[in-house]
Amino acid sequence: MKNNFDYKIAHLEDILTNDKYKQALKNLKYEEKQILYFLAVEEYSVKELSKKLNLSKRKIRKIKKNAIEHFKTNLDKIRQNSKSKNVKSISKNNCFKKSHSKKQSLKKSHCEKQISSKKGGDENE
Repeated sequence: MKNNFDYKIAHLEDILTNDKYKQALKNLKYEEKQILYFLAVEEYSVKELSKKLNLSKRKIRKIKKNAIEHFKTNLDKIRQNSKSKNVKSISKNNCFKKSHSKKQSLKKSHCEKQISSKKGGDENE
């Protein structure tokens, strides 16, 4: 069913400012975006939307419920990915803590040796 709302529905995520929410919404099925758009943005009632889309009120409510669940699942995945990236970044930064003793400063830390060996660097520099 193509109509003048198709572009708005397909790009529903553009009305959001939070990047994580945008991505979570972008990954929903078109049908789920469509139902959310008409219920939340255009403020249709379930009864009105049922008539407009020629779907039962029960089907509208089911799609809405699924859309919300999928949005939450997508958001959780995005947050988990974000957290794991932050943990990796923090771990790398901990490898480069400044040494306080002159003896230790002359030697490379275990992390620095691992990093330079992965890059093909010489450990005896």
